[in-house]
Amino acid sequence: MAIQPENQFYKLFEVDGNQILYEKKWNEDEEQEEIKISLHLSGLCLTASIGFEKDEVKRDEAFNGIDQSAADKAFKRLSTLI
Repeated sequence: MAIQPENQFYKLFEVDGNQILYEKKWNEDEEQEEIKISLHLSGLCLTASIGFEKDEVKRDEAFNGIDQSAADKAFKRLSTLI
């Protein structure tokens, strides 16, 4: 049975033999909805977060739009930080 979009909190993609993880969450410190992006590369854990203030609907719309192409682009951008 497929996971319904409203019940999906994580998306995991493979890019160039690495994994990139997207997580939708509430950031207690910033008091905002977020999409957190995590990537392990060259022994480092890189993370980035996209904030959506207190707008869960916009966060969920953005999260639902994340696909392999978005993961490829994020991987490319994050991997340049090393």
